[in-house]
Amino acid sequence: MKILSRLAIIFAIFIVFKIIFPLDSLLVFYPIMLLVTFFHELGHALFNILSGGTVHAMVIHMDGSGETLTSGGSEALTIMGGFIGSALFGNLLFYTGLKANQTTKVFAFLLIILFILASVFWMKTSFTIFWMIVYVVIIWLLTFNSKILSYSFMFIGILSTVYVLRDYDIGPSSDLKAYEQTIGFFSATIWMYVWLAIAIGLCTLNGYFIYKTSKIN
Repeated sequence: MKILSRLAIIFAIFIVFKIIFPLDSLLVFYPIMLLVTFFHELGHALFNILSGGTVHAMVIHMDGSGETLTSGGSEALTIMGGFIGSALFGNLLFYTGLKANQTTKVFAFLLIILFILASVFWMKTSFTIFWMIVYVVIIWLLTFNSKILSYSFMFIGILSTVYVLRDYDIGPSSDLKAYEQTIGFFSATIWMYVWLAIAIGLCTLNGYFIYKTSKIN
């Protein structure tokens, strides 16, 4: 019952927030837009490493775009990793936030470690490093209040997932074009729907786990 009530509260907050501030409201959503871009680039990096590659640099630009320089590994997995990584982190944020227990704090500290490691080894611009420090400090401060941390993760998780699902009809065009040239078989448009199906699949799986957890609680 507690999980269902938290779900109702966070969706109500999200709807009210969305009515007051459209998703394209740069001032309000700019930090979250940069965070989603970081998750996207982190997806490229992690999938590259998992497939045996090496990450050389990661940059987040002021306009919200980003790029990750890699070598080796599976090019197909590395390219697709950006879109899937964004969806994965969005769902993990929402799920761990909804749990509102020690899992939430553990995931918070894992994010802090990821941000620090990325800043030390991959970040090459002062702008990118500055925002990584901001996120680390904010997440660390949130760990002192489990309830605020929980709702913050759920809210950012929803926004991240919305950005990812909304992105399917306009891009990530550069990744899709690169995927079309690398893999072939289908056009970038067809691959766009394949990636969208994977993202929806992750959301559905997350919904299933949330449903199972709500029945237990």
